[in-house]
Parts: sequence; structure tokens; C-alpha cells
Amino acid sequence: MLTFDDLEISGTGVTILSSYSALGFTFTTSNNFGSWEQDAAGYYNSSAALFNNYAGDVTRLSAIDGSLFNLSSIDLDTLYSNNGPAPIEFLGYDSGNNVVATENIILNRDGWVTLNFSPLFSNLAYVEWTQTANYHHFDNVVLNKSIPVSEPAILALLGLGLFGVGYNRKLRFKNI
Repeated sequence: MLTFDDLEISGTGVTILSSYSALGFTFTTSNNFGSWEQDAAGYYNSSAALFNNYAGDVTRLSAIDGSLFNLSSIDLDTLYSNNGPAPIEFLGYDSGNNVVATENIILNRDGWVTLNFSPLFSNLAYVEWTQTANYHHFDNVVLNKSIPVSEPAILALLGLGLFGVGYNRKLRFKNI
């Protein structure tokens, strides 16, 4: 889980980042990310988190080594004590740059909400979402790299299963 806890610093302003990387994953955008410093009253909502610093910019999450990954959940919160509505659409892409999964949420209150992604957010090359005019921050991203299963391994498992069925059938006929 990516928690952004390493961004927790004392102060009353915003830390600006051009990108953020941890645990083999990276977040990028065409402009900058921000992270509120702990003492920024009214903005720091009890957790170090990232937000995209410009409305309309796209945030991209990908594995640093280019491997596929699964996205399970993300915590979201409105920013600047906005009560919304702040719509956010997440798009999951495969390695051919095709959209294979979408998930939408509208943030209507000031407080953390967990968005649980559907199983379609598996074996992704990257995920993108757009920062709306009603800013939001994100935290506690639950993901893991996909474990690719090769075609020979799948065929071997299928063959082993068929052998087991055949052997079981042979034993039944032998006992009759």
C-alpha cells in the first residue's frame, strides 16, 4: 500500500513535487503535485496525501519497471474543505494503450472515502484520472504487481487436471 507517509513534514504550506515514486510505482502529471504540510490548518486532513496541483491535469499511476499491476482501492478526499460535487473518472489501460476498465466516483463531502475498484482493474499497464476544478487528494493506494502466468504453465496445469480426471475415472471403473 502506498501511504505517502514520507511526505509528512511540519509547516503551513504546500510541498510541490514534479512526480512521486515509492514501492516500485510512480505517479506523474504534466505540471506538479502538491502535499499539504502538517500544520496547514483546514487543508491537512489527518494524513499525508498527494493532490494534482492544476485543474484539468491528468494523474498517471504506473509501475516503474513497466510491469502490469492490479489496483484494488484508493482513499480520496475533497480539498480546501470543498463539499463537492467533485467527479473523478479512473481509466485503466492495458499494455496496448486500450481502456479496459473505468470507475467513477463523485466526492460530495469533506472527509476520506475509499473507492474499491472492480476486478477489471487487473493486469494494467497504467491508470489515469483527471483532477477536476473541485480539487481532491488521494492516499492509501492499494495495489500489487501482476504475476504473469505463461502459456506453457497454463497448458501444463490443464494437462495435469485432465490427467487427474482420467486417472480418477480409471480408478472408478477398476473398482466396479
